[in-house]
Amino acid sequence: MKKCIFSLNIFLIITISNVILYGSAINDIKLFTQGKRVTYSTKNNPKAKGLEISLEYPISWKAEEGQRPNIVQKFTGFDDLKNPVQILLLIKDIPINEKIPQNKREILNTIKDIVNTSGGSYIESGSTKIENEDAYWVIFNQITERANLRLRAKILMYIFFYNNKYIHFQCIIGGITSDSTIDKRFKDYIPVFQLIMNSIIFTDKWR
Repeated sequence: MKKCIFSLNIFLIITISNVILYGSAINDIKLFTQGKRVTYSTKNNPKAKGLEISLEYPISWKAEEGQRPNIVQKFTGFDDLKNPVQILLLIKDIPINEKIPQNKREILNTIKDIVNTSGGSYIESGSTKIENEDAYWVIFNQITERANLRLRAKILMYIFFYNNKYIHFQCIIGGITSDSTIDKRFKDYIPVFQLIMNSIIFTDKWR
């Protein structure tokens, strides 16, 4: 299997935003479970490459189009300390001459190898089901440098292979490398990420 299928396109985004609704993981969970959420759809977005996927996110978050070619959408919330919390949706075509292995162990091993060889630090991974589709998840750290700042992102990534497309959602908590709150903030936001992921619908699947 060629490495490009699993190209992670890892980004640590430092966002300057006009969002004024700051919250916390607990507040975001409360908003979501009370139905105070927004529905997003990739319909008619050329970056989605013909796929129609919808999901829901808390009203305290902001959605905007990604700036890079394969980033379809960026969802941003803020914790109670005004630190950004982000989910990126990426969609790429799988080349016709490449096949995705059916063996889950092989897929997970490949994901682990690519995280480590891309400069990430692998923590753990596994498989699951979302919308009755096979999905894979991986947690890892990524260190980058930007404008003389060393930055650390802790990322939970969900990966799908659907309709000849490679889809992944990057759930990101980050800060400067000396920020001792990153791990706790990441743990606090895992339930929020899971709520959003479990709202995913592959709309064209039901037509």
